[in-house]
Amino acid sequence: MQAARVGLTALLVSACSLQICSAAAAESSPSPLPDLFDYLTDLAENQTFYYEPVDPAYYLKINNNSIIEFNGTFYEDLNGTFYQLQREANGTFVLPSNDTAITESANADGLDYAQALGMSWLFYEAQRSGPLPATNRISYRGDSALSDAAPDGTPMTGGWYDAGDCLKLNFPAAFSASLLAWGLLEFPDGYTAAGQTSYALDSLQWIANYFVQNHHADLAFTGQIGNVGDDHSSWGRPENMTEDRPGFDLTPTAPGSDLLAETVAALAAIAIVFESIDANYSNTLEAHARDLYVFATAYEGKYSDSISEAYVYPSSNYLDDIAWAAAWMYQRTGEQQFLTDAEAYNQRNINEEGGGGYIAYVWDCAYWGTQVKLAQFTGSATYTSEVSRFLEAWLTGTSPVQYTPAGLAWVSEWGTLRYTMNAALIAEIWSQYIASKLLWLMHKLP
Repeated sequence: MQAARVGLTALLVSACSLQICSAAAAESSPSPLPDLFDYLTDLAENQTFYYEPVDPAYYLKINNNSIIEFNGTFYEDLNGTFYQLQREANGTFVLPSNDTAITESANADGLDYAQALGMSWLFYEAQRSGPLPATNRISYRGDSALSDAAPDGTPMTGGWYDAGDCLKLNFPAAFSASLLAWGLLEFPDGYTAAGQTSYALDSLQWIANYFVQNHHADLAFTGQIGNVGDDHSSWGRPENMTEDRPGFDLTPTAPGSDLLAETVAALAAIAIVFESIDANYSNTLEAHARDLYVFATAYEGKYSDSISEAYVYPSSNYLDDIAWAAAWMYQRTGEQQFLTDAEAYNQRNINEEGGGGYIAYVWDCAYWGTQVKLAQFTGSATYTSEVSRFLEAWLTGTSPVQYTPAGLAWVSEWGTLRYTMNAALIAEIWSQYIASKLLWLMHKLP
Protein backbone atom coordinates (compact mmCIF):
# COMPACT_ATOMS: atom_id res chain seq x y z
CA MET A 1 0.00 0.00 0.00
CA GLN A 2 1.87 3.03 -1.28
CA ALA A 3 0.13 5.57 0.94
CA ALA A 4 1.63 3.88 3.96
CA ARG A 5 5.16 4.08 2.60
CA VAL A 6 5.73 7.76 1.94
CA GLY A 7 7.90 9.41 4.62
CA LEU A 8 6.35 12.10 6.82
CA THR A 9 2.57 11.77 6.50
CA ALA A 10 -0.41 12.10 8.77
CA LEU A 11 -1.48 8.58 7.83
CA LEU A 12 -1.58 6.37 10.89
CA VAL A 13 -1.01 2.94 9.41
CA SER A 14 -1.84 -0.29 11.14
CA ALA A 15 0.61 -2.13 13.35
CA CYS A 16 -0.72 -5.33 11.85
CA SER A 17 -0.57 -4.67 8.14
CA LEU A 18 0.47 -8.29 7.70
CA GLN A 19 -3.19 -9.25 8.21
CA ILE A 20 -2.51 -11.77 10.99
CA CYS A 21 -5.59 -11.99 13.17
CA SER A 22 -6.49 -13.82 16.35
CA ALA A 23 -9.88 -15.34 16.98
CA ALA A 24 -8.99 -15.84 20.61
CA ALA A 25 -8.14 -12.16 21.00
CA ALA A 26 -11.42 -11.10 19.45
CA GLU A 27 -13.57 -13.41 21.52
CA SER A 28 -12.55 -11.84 24.79
CA SER A 29 -10.85 -8.67 26.00
CA PRO A 30 -7.51 -9.67 27.49
CA SER A 31 -5.97 -7.92 30.47
CA PRO A 32 -2.80 -5.86 30.00
CA LEU A 33 0.15 -8.07 29.20
CA PRO A 34 3.71 -7.69 30.55
CA ASP A 35 5.30 -8.44 27.18
CA LEU A 36 3.44 -8.18 23.89
CA PHE A 37 5.83 -10.29 21.87
CA ASP A 38 5.87 -13.10 24.44
CA TYR A 39 2.10 -13.13 24.18
CA LEU A 40 2.21 -13.24 20.38
CA THR A 41 4.68 -16.11 20.55
CA ASP A 42 2.39 -18.02 22.88
CA LEU A 43 -0.50 -17.51 20.48
CA ALA A 44 1.60 -18.81 17.63
CA GLU A 45 2.61 -21.90 19.59
CA ASN A 46 -1.05 -22.58 20.43
CA GLN A 47 -1.99 -22.06 16.75
CA THR A 48 -4.58 -19.41 17.53
CA PHE A 49 -3.46 -17.24 14.60
CA TYR A 50 -5.01 -17.85 11.22
CA TYR A 51 -4.76 -16.43 7.72
CA GLU A 52 -7.16 -15.66 4.88
CA PRO A 53 -10.04 -15.54 4.62
CA VAL A 54 -10.04 -12.94 7.37
CA ASP A 55 -13.41 -12.57 9.02
CA PRO A 56 -14.07 -8.81 9.39
CA ALA A 57 -15.32 -9.52 12.91
CA TYR A 58 -11.82 -10.47 13.99
CA TYR A 59 -8.95 -8.07 13.73
CA LEU A 60 -6.04 -7.09 15.85
CA LYS A 61 -5.35 -3.96 17.87
CA ILE A 62 -2.10 -3.58 19.81
CA ASN A 63 -2.96 -1.23 22.64
CA ASN A 64 -0.64 -0.73 25.61
CA ASN A 65 0.53 -4.34 25.44
CA SER A 66 -3.03 -5.67 25.11
CA ILE A 67 -4.54 -7.27 22.05
CA ILE A 68 -8.02 -5.85 21.66
CA GLU A 69 -8.86 -5.31 17.98
CA PHE A 70 -7.54 -4.06 14.68
CA ASN A 71 -6.31 -0.48 14.77
CA GLY A 72 -5.49 1.52 11.67
CA THR A 73 -6.74 3.65 8.86
CA PHE A 74 -6.87 0.94 6.20
CA TYR A 75 -7.53 -2.77 6.16
CA GLU A 76 -5.90 -4.80 3.40
CA ASP A 77 -6.71 -8.42 2.77
CA LEU A 78 -4.22 -10.82 1.27
CA ASN A 79 -5.73 -10.35 -2.19
CA GLY A 80 -4.69 -6.71 -2.09
CA THR A 81 -8.19 -5.32 -1.60
CA PHE A 82 -8.36 -2.18 0.54
CA TYR A 83 -11.18 -1.22 2.88
CA GLN A 84 -11.63 2.17 4.53
CA LEU A 85 -12.00 1.87 8.29
CA GLN A 86 -14.27 4.21 10.21
CA ARG A 87 -13.43 5.70 13.58
CA GLU A 88 -15.82 5.05 16.44
CA ALA A 89 -16.62 7.57 19.17
CA ASN A 90 -14.42 5.64 21.62
CA GLY A 91 -11.40 6.09 19.35
CA THR A 92 -11.30 2.58 17.90
CA PHE A 93 -11.51 1.73 14.20
CA VAL A 94 -13.95 -0.73 12.60
CA LEU A 95 -14.80 -1.89 9.11
CA PRO A 96 -17.85 -0.11 7.66
CA SER A 97 -21.01 -2.19 7.52
CA ASN A 98 -21.01 -2.39 3.74
CA ASP A 99 -17.32 -3.43 3.59
CA THR A 100 -16.88 -1.27 0.49
CA ALA A 101 -13.59 -2.00 -1.23
CA ILE A 102 -11.40 0.93 -2.28
CA THR A 103 -9.43 0.73 -5.48
CA GLU A 104 -5.89 1.98 -5.13
CA SER A 105 -5.66 4.41 -8.02
CA ALA A 106 -3.15 6.89 -6.61
CA ASN A 107 -3.62 6.26 -2.89
CA ALA A 108 -6.36 4.37 -1.16
CA ASP A 109 -7.82 7.53 0.39
CA GLY A 110 -7.51 9.62 -2.76
CA LEU A 111 -4.86 11.93 -1.30
CA ASP A 112 -1.58 12.64 -3.06
CA TYR A 113 1.05 12.01 -0.39
CA ALA A 114 3.86 12.27 -2.92
CA GLN A 115 2.82 15.85 -3.65
CA ALA A 116 2.59 16.65 0.06
CA LEU A 117 6.07 15.26 0.64
CA GLY A 118 7.48 17.21 -2.28
CA MET A 119 5.92 20.47 -1.11
CA SER A 120 7.34 19.88 2.36
CA TRP A 121 10.85 19.80 0.92
CA LEU A 122 10.10 22.94 -1.09
CA PHE A 123 9.32 24.64 2.22
CA TYR A 124 12.83 23.88 3.50
CA GLU A 125 14.34 25.10 0.24
CA ALA A 126 12.39 28.34 0.60
CA GLN A 127 13.92 28.79 4.07
CA ARG A 128 17.50 28.75 2.82
CA SER A 129 19.84 31.54 3.81
CA GLY A 130 23.13 32.60 2.25
CA PRO A 131 24.30 32.18 -1.35
CA LEU A 132 21.78 29.95 -3.12
CA PRO A 133 22.90 27.17 -5.46
CA ALA A 134 22.16 27.04 -9.18
CA THR A 135 19.64 24.30 -8.43
CA ASN A 136 17.44 26.69 -6.42
CA ARG A 137 13.79 25.92 -7.27
CA ILE A 138 12.21 28.90 -5.47
CA SER A 139 11.99 31.62 -8.11
CA TYR A 140 11.34 34.49 -5.69
CA ARG A 141 14.35 33.69 -3.50
CA GLY A 142 17.87 35.05 -3.96
CA ASP A 143 21.11 35.33 -2.01
CA SER A 144 20.70 36.80 1.47
CA ALA A 145 22.47 37.38 4.80
CA LEU A 146 25.90 37.11 3.20
CA SER A 147 27.58 38.85 6.15
CA ASP A 148 26.38 36.44 8.86
CA ALA A 149 29.29 35.54 11.14
CA ALA A 150 30.30 34.06 14.47
CA PRO A 151 31.43 36.40 17.25
CA ASP A 152 35.05 35.92 16.12
CA GLY A 153 34.16 36.86 12.54
CA THR A 154 34.11 33.36 11.06
CA PRO A 155 31.57 33.39 8.18
CA MET A 156 28.26 31.71 9.01
CA THR A 157 26.34 31.91 5.76
CA GLY A 158 23.87 29.18 4.86
CA GLY A 159 21.41 27.28 7.00
CA TRP A 160 17.66 27.76 7.31
CA TYR A 161 15.60 30.73 8.40
CA ASP A 162 13.06 29.96 11.09
CA ALA A 163 9.44 29.91 9.90
CA GLY A 164 8.49 33.43 8.75
CA ASP A 165 11.44 35.03 10.52
CA CYS A 166 14.96 35.65 9.29
CA LEU A 167 16.52 34.29 12.48
CA LYS A 168 18.70 31.20 12.19
CA LEU A 169 17.92 29.07 15.24
CA ASN A 170 19.87 25.84 15.42
CA PHE A 171 17.94 24.18 18.24
CA PRO A 172 14.67 23.62 16.33
CA ALA A 173 16.58 23.35 13.04
CA ALA A 174 18.72 20.44 14.28
CA PHE A 175 15.69 18.61 15.70
CA SER A 176 13.93 19.03 12.35
CA ALA A 177 16.97 17.80 10.44
CA SER A 178 17.22 14.63 12.53
CA LEU A 179 13.55 13.80 11.94
CA LEU A 180 13.80 14.50 8.22
CA ALA A 181 16.78 12.16 7.96
CA TRP A 182 14.97 9.57 10.07
CA GLY A 183 11.99 9.59 7.71
CA LEU A 184 14.24 9.10 4.70
CA LEU A 185 16.09 6.22 6.39
CA GLU A 186 12.89 4.46 7.42
CA PHE A 187 10.96 4.88 4.17
CA PRO A 188 13.41 4.94 1.24
CA ASP A 189 11.00 3.15 -1.08
CA GLY A 190 8.35 5.80 -0.48
CA TYR A 191 10.82 8.54 -1.30
CA THR A 192 11.80 6.73 -4.49
CA ALA A 193 8.18 6.24 -5.52
CA ALA A 194 7.47 9.92 -4.83
CA GLY A 195 10.54 11.06 -6.78
CA GLN A 196 11.83 13.01 -3.77
CA THR A 197 15.07 11.25 -2.83
CA SER A 198 17.41 13.64 -4.62
CA TYR A 199 15.67 16.69 -3.14
CA ALA A 200 15.85 15.18 0.34
CA LEU A 201 19.56 14.45 -0.03
CA ASP A 202 20.21 17.97 -1.29
CA SER A 203 18.38 19.61 1.62
CA LEU A 204 19.95 17.37 4.24
CA GLN A 205 23.41 18.12 2.87
CA TRP A 206 22.60 21.83 2.87
CA ILE A 207 21.77 21.91 6.57
CA ALA A 208 24.56 19.47 7.55
CA ASN A 209 27.12 21.69 5.84
CA TYR A 210 25.85 24.63 7.88
CA PHE A 211 26.18 22.69 11.13
CA VAL A 212 29.75 21.76 10.21
CA GLN A 213 30.46 25.44 9.52
CA ASN A 214 28.96 26.37 12.91
CA HIS A 215 31.58 24.17 14.58
CA HIS A 216 34.34 26.70 13.92
CA ALA A 217 36.61 25.74 16.83
CA ASP A 218 37.02 22.67 19.03
CA LEU A 219 34.93 24.19 21.81
CA ALA A 220 33.00 26.88 19.96
CA PHE A 221 29.75 26.37 18.10
CA THR A 222 27.57 29.12 16.67
CA GLY A 223 24.06 28.26 17.78
CA GLN A 224 22.05 31.28 16.67
CA ILE A 225 22.20 34.19 14.26
CA GLY A 226 20.04 37.26 14.67
CA ASN A 227 18.56 39.62 17.23
CA VAL A 228 14.92 38.73 17.93
CA GLY A 229 13.63 42.26 18.46
CA ASP A 230 15.30 43.70 15.37
CA ASP A 231 14.23 40.76 13.24
CA HIS A 232 10.60 40.81 14.35
CA SER A 233 10.33 44.55 13.78
CA SER A 234 11.57 44.25 10.20
CA TRP A 235 8.94 43.24 7.65
CA GLY A 236 10.48 42.49 4.32
CA ARG A 237 12.34 40.05 2.15
CA PRO A 238 15.51 38.46 3.58
CA GLU A 239 17.30 39.61 0.43
CA ASN A 240 16.70 43.23 1.57
CA MET A 241 17.67 42.96 5.25
CA THR A 242 19.74 45.76 6.73
CA GLU A 243 19.44 45.11 10.48
CA ASP A 244 22.30 43.94 12.67
CA ARG A 245 22.57 40.12 12.81
CA PRO A 246 24.84 39.10 15.70
CA GLY A 247 26.10 35.56 16.08
CA PHE A 248 25.94 33.69 19.40
CA ASP A 249 28.39 30.95 20.35
CA LEU A 250 28.22 28.04 22.77
CA THR A 251 31.46 27.53 24.68
CA PRO A 252 32.55 25.82 27.93
CA THR A 253 31.56 28.96 29.84
CA ALA A 254 28.31 29.30 27.87
CA PRO A 255 27.20 25.67 27.50
CA GLY A 256 24.33 24.31 25.47
CA SER A 257 24.10 20.54 25.79
CA ASP A 258 20.61 20.46 24.31
CA LEU A 259 21.42 22.33 21.10
CA LEU A 260 24.76 20.56 20.67
CA ALA A 261 23.19 17.14 21.24
CA GLU A 262 20.40 17.81 18.75
CA THR A 263 23.11 18.76 16.26
CA VAL A 264 24.93 15.50 17.02
CA ALA A 265 21.74 13.53 16.34
CA ALA A 266 21.20 15.36 13.05
CA LEU A 267 24.79 14.90 11.87
CA ALA A 268 24.82 11.22 12.85
CA ALA A 269 21.51 10.56 11.10
CA ILE A 270 22.61 12.39 7.96
CA ALA A 271 25.95 10.55 8.06
CA ILE A 272 23.98 7.30 7.89
CA VAL A 273 21.98 8.65 4.95
CA PHE A 274 25.19 9.39 3.03
CA GLU A 275 27.35 6.43 4.11
CA SER A 276 26.65 4.45 0.92
CA ILE A 277 26.61 7.56 -1.29
CA ASP A 278 29.71 9.48 -0.21
CA ALA A 279 31.74 7.71 2.47
CA ASN A 280 34.21 10.57 2.93
CA TYR A 281 31.44 13.09 3.49
CA SER A 282 29.67 10.70 5.85
CA ASN A 283 32.87 10.26 7.87
CA THR A 284 33.33 14.04 8.08
CA LEU A 285 29.86 14.43 9.54
CA GLU A 286 30.54 11.64 12.04
CA ALA A 287 33.80 13.26 13.11
CA HIS A 288 32.05 16.54 13.92
CA ALA A 289 29.26 14.65 15.66
CA ARG A 290 31.81 12.86 17.88
CA ASP A 291 33.52 16.10 18.87
CA LEU A 292 30.23 17.85 19.56
CA TYR A 293 29.03 14.90 21.64
CA VAL A 294 32.08 15.24 23.87
CA PHE A 295 31.44 19.00 24.06
CA ALA A 296 27.77 18.50 24.98
CA THR A 297 28.46 15.93 27.70
CA ALA A 298 31.54 17.56 29.20
CA TYR A 299 29.89 20.96 29.74
CA GLU A 300 26.27 20.41 30.71
CA GLY A 301 23.71 23.16 30.53
CA LYS A 302 20.77 24.58 28.59
CA TYR A 303 21.55 26.69 25.56
CA SER A 304 18.79 29.16 26.39
CA ASP A 305 20.60 29.96 29.64
CA SER A 306 23.71 30.84 27.61
CA ILE A 307 22.30 32.63 24.53
CA SER A 308 20.38 35.72 25.59
CA GLU A 309 18.35 35.82 22.37
CA ALA A 310 17.21 32.18 22.61
CA TYR A 311 13.93 33.02 24.33
CA VAL A 312 11.84 32.33 21.21
CA TYR A 313 12.66 28.61 21.60
CA PRO A 314 13.61 28.24 25.28
CA SER A 315 14.76 24.82 26.38
CA SER A 316 13.20 22.97 29.32
CA ASN A 317 15.88 20.30 29.67
CA TYR A 318 18.91 18.80 27.98
CA LEU A 319 19.31 15.20 29.14
CA ASP A 320 16.63 14.02 26.71
CA ASP A 321 18.62 15.57 23.86
CA ILE A 322 21.85 13.85 24.93
CA ALA A 323 20.05 10.49 25.09
CA TRP A 324 18.67 11.12 21.58
CA ALA A 325 22.15 12.02 20.34
CA ALA A 326 23.72 8.92 21.91
CA ALA A 327 21.08 6.71 20.30
CA TRP A 328 21.90 8.06 16.84
CA MET A 329 25.62 7.77 17.47
CA TYR A 330 25.08 4.14 18.41
CA GLN A 331 23.16 3.51 15.20
CA ARG A 332 25.89 5.19 13.17
CA THR A 333 28.91 3.57 14.86
CA GLY A 334 27.67 0.38 16.55
CA GLU A 335 29.83 1.29 19.55
CA GLN A 336 28.36 -0.14 22.75
CA GLN A 337 29.33 2.90 24.84
CA PHE A 338 26.85 5.06 22.95
CA LEU A 339 24.01 2.63 23.70
CA THR A 340 25.06 2.56 27.34
CA ASP A 341 25.06 6.36 27.35
CA ALA A 342 21.67 6.54 25.65
CA GLU A 343 20.07 4.37 28.34
CA ALA A 344 21.86 6.19 31.16
CA TYR A 345 20.96 9.69 29.97
CA ASN A 346 17.41 8.55 29.27
CA GLN A 347 17.09 7.39 32.87
CA ARG A 348 18.61 10.62 34.12
CA ASN A 349 16.08 12.51 32.02
CA ILE A 350 13.27 10.59 33.73
CA ASN A 351 14.70 10.99 37.22
CA GLU A 352 15.94 14.58 37.03
CA GLU A 353 13.79 16.27 34.40
CA GLY A 354 10.50 14.37 34.41
CA GLY A 355 11.08 12.74 31.04
CA GLY A 356 7.95 11.08 29.68
CA GLY A 357 5.59 13.43 31.44
CA TYR A 358 4.77 15.46 28.33
CA ILE A 359 2.84 13.51 25.69
CA ALA A 360 4.21 15.42 22.72
CA TYR A 361 7.18 14.91 20.43
CA VAL A 362 8.64 18.26 19.52
CA TRP A 363 11.88 20.28 19.51
CA ASP A 364 11.77 20.66 23.32
CA CYS A 365 11.00 17.00 24.03
CA ALA A 366 13.19 14.40 22.31
CA TYR A 367 12.12 11.71 24.81
CA TRP A 368 9.66 9.84 22.59
CA GLY A 369 11.97 9.39 19.64
CA THR A 370 14.57 7.99 22.03
CA GLN A 371 12.08 5.42 23.34
CA VAL A 372 11.50 4.18 19.80
CA LYS A 373 15.23 3.92 19.16
CA LEU A 374 15.98 2.14 22.43
CA ALA A 375 13.07 -0.25 21.85
CA GLN A 376 14.45 -1.08 18.42
CA PHE A 377 17.97 -1.55 19.76
CA THR A 378 17.15 -3.56 22.89
CA GLY A 379 13.63 -4.97 22.55
CA SER A 380 13.11 -4.10 26.22
CA ALA A 381 9.55 -3.75 27.49
CA THR A 382 10.78 -0.68 29.40
CA TYR A 383 10.85 1.21 26.11
CA THR A 384 8.13 -0.59 24.14
CA SER A 385 5.61 0.16 26.88
CA GLU A 386 6.50 3.85 26.73
CA VAL A 387 5.97 3.96 22.97
CA SER A 388 2.64 2.21 23.48
CA ARG A 389 1.65 4.78 26.10
CA PHE A 390 2.48 7.63 23.74
CA LEU A 391 0.57 6.17 20.80
CA GLU A 392 -2.39 5.17 22.94
CA ALA A 393 -2.80 8.78 24.01
CA TRP A 394 -2.68 10.00 20.41
CA LEU A 395 -4.96 7.32 19.01
CA THR A 396 -7.64 7.57 21.70
CA GLY A 397 -7.47 11.25 22.61
CA THR A 398 -6.18 10.68 26.13
CA SER A 399 -5.21 13.91 27.92
CA PRO A 400 -3.50 16.10 26.88
CA VAL A 401 -4.36 14.90 23.36
CA GLN A 402 -7.76 15.99 22.08
CA TYR A 403 -9.67 15.45 18.85
CA THR A 404 -11.44 18.14 16.86
CA PRO A 405 -14.96 17.32 15.58
CA ALA A 406 -13.41 16.62 12.16
CA GLY A 407 -10.90 14.17 13.62
CA LEU A 408 -7.63 16.09 14.02
CA ALA A 409 -5.58 15.00 17.04
CA TRP A 410 -3.88 17.95 18.74
CA VAL A 411 -2.18 18.99 21.98
CA SER A 412 -1.48 22.70 21.45
CA GLU A 413 -3.20 25.56 19.64
CA TRP A 414 0.24 26.95 18.78
CA GLY A 415 1.87 25.18 15.88
CA THR A 416 -0.74 22.42 16.09
CA LEU A 417 0.37 20.27 13.18
CA ARG A 418 4.00 19.97 14.25
CA TYR A 419 2.89 17.79 17.17
CA THR A 420 0.42 15.80 15.09
CA MET A 421 2.85 15.11 12.26
CA ASN A 422 5.63 14.08 14.62
CA ALA A 423 3.24 11.69 16.37
CA ALA A 424 2.23 10.34 12.96
CA LEU A 425 5.87 9.73 12.10
CA ILE A 426 6.39 7.75 15.31
CA ALA A 427 3.18 5.81 14.66
CA GLU A 428 4.29 4.86 11.18
CA ILE A 429 7.83 3.93 12.21
CA TRP A 430 6.48 1.91 15.12
CA SER A 431 3.92 0.14 12.94
CA GLN A 432 6.70 -0.88 10.58
CA TYR A 433 8.76 -2.15 13.52
CA ILE A 434 5.82 -4.15 14.92
CA ALA A 435 5.11 -5.54 11.45
CA SER A 436 8.69 -6.77 11.17
CA LYS A 437 8.29 -8.58 14.48
CA LEU A 438 5.03 -10.15 13.33
CA LEU A 439 6.68 -11.22 10.09
CA TRP A 440 9.34 -12.99 12.13
CA LEU A 441 6.56 -14.64 14.10
CA MET A 442 4.81 -15.80 10.91
CA HIS A 443 7.93 -17.68 9.91
CA LYS A 444 7.77 -19.54 13.23
CA LEU A 445 4.27 -20.83 12.57
CA PRO A 446 3.91 -24.45 11.43
